[in-house]
Amino acid sequence: MEPVGSNSNESETETGGNTNNSDDQPTQPHKFAVYLEFPLLLTMLGIAISGAPTSNLLMYRTCLHSLNHTVEECQSFLLPEAINHTQELEDEVQHYATFVTTARTVLQAVVPAVMSLFIGVWSDKHGRKPLVVWPVLGLFISSGLTVIYSMLQSLGPWWLVAVVLPFSLSGGFAVLYIGSMCYASDTSTIENRTVRILYMEMVYIIASTLGSYSSPYILKGVGDITFLLLMETTLYAFAYAVTVVFVNESLLTATPGTFHTVLNVDHVREFVKVCFKRKPNHGRAITLLVVIATGLFGFPVYGISGLMYLYTRNKLHWTMKDYTTYKSISTVMWFLGSLLAIRVLQRYFRIRDIIFSLVAYMSDSVEYLIKGLATTTWHMYLGSVVSLFGTTSGTFLRSFLSKILPQTDIAKTFALMGATQALCPLLAPILYNTLYVYTIKTFPGAFLVLSFGIGIISLSLLSIVPCLQRRAGATYQTINEDDEQE
Repeated sequence: MEPVGSNSNESETETGGNTNNSDDQPTQPHKFAVYLEFPLLLTMLGIAISGAPTSNLLMYRTCLHSLNHTVEECQSFLLPEAINHTQELEDEVQHYATFVTTARTVLQAVVPAVMSLFIGVWSDKHGRKPLVVWPVLGLFISSGLTVIYSMLQSLGPWWLVAVVLPFSLSGGFAVLYIGSMCYASDTSTIENRTVRILYMEMVYIIASTLGSYSSPYILKGVGDITFLLLMETTLYAFAYAVTVVFVNESLLTATPGTFHTVLNVDHVREFVKVCFKRKPNHGRAITLLVVIATGLFGFPVYGISGLMYLYTRNKLHWTMKDYTTYKSISTVMWFLGSLLAIRVLQRYFRIRDIIFSLVAYMSDSVEYLIKGLATTTWHMYLGSVVSLFGTTSGTFLRSFLSKILPQTDIAKTFALMGATQALCPLLAPILYNTLYVYTIKTFPGAFLVLSFGIGIISLSLLSIVPCLQRRAGATYQTINEDDEQE
């Protein structure tokens, strides 16, 4: 199961671990192995399929149980293609549902934020595969609980908060992100690392497109959200089974480790020592600037993720079908932008990773401003066109760090990035959702204008990196592991 566009050299790097740090050569693949991208595709597909319908289910239960409206008044919140209620009812339901979403997002992020501090060092000893297996198992359990919730009509919206607990305890998106990025780094050489990480990003893009676009049609076809959620749960179960049975560990020197050995204080000490030690060529300053800029730029990503659907319903009166169509088209554009950036522009014009990241940050910031001021549908699509290269920033920055850091520091640095980004779902929903609630009747796009401001700050921090490189006279000079002097 080879990613589209991979070449023979890249296909040799997938299933074995990179145990030879001196020459950065991956080991040969094992027989009957499956690319990690395949179970990740199934996982992200399940998330995309259930996203908007779950939001509709939350608003329906909020309308029915918390605001005490009738079934006839609230039923339209479950419809994928129509909004048959007043704007006043929409505002009232969104106001309450936003608080439920905030609690749900924060609970889902608490444990992963703590685990991110330990998991990088732990995975260097015990492997990357558990970092993927655990969160997928947690997703499967949480999804199963959501199915039960959808069947019990008497349960109010706050029960939907509790179902995310298994996913949170298993590491959540933070651990899944760290595991998949470290796996990509282990199974690639410096020369093809950007492309290898791009494949991981493409998994999200493809799954998001297919899942978002098909979601309203699936819901309309099955006729009940419970059946759609059962499909989601089945995808997670299949992804978990494939990962456990067919995906090989990327570190062949890994020793067995259990979940309870993760929370070891020694892991944090080593993690802090490696990430904050002095490095040559302004290596420490460059690394920390990239990590801080990435974490800060992730703040809007997590802040708006739960609000964009509500925003388009409120401001532009979109249905679920309108939103999922827009999201699918936007994702296809970002997919084409990523291919153009990495496969054409960088290959033939030799544009450095850090420069492309600056372009991506700028385009994303402008996108937020356009969408925040949108008054009609085409403004939303214009914003997506402007951010054509926006999704490439994560790929380029992770590739950039993996090229300048010693192999033994990569997992710990990715864990630092994961820990920084894990704080975003804890803090961003509180700020963004509160802002949205208090501006919903006056200026509902205020949270997107805030995102524009945060994007400009991140862009300013990241722009210091090429200046430091120029002063040091280095571009992709790998830092020596034994050199502690900056």
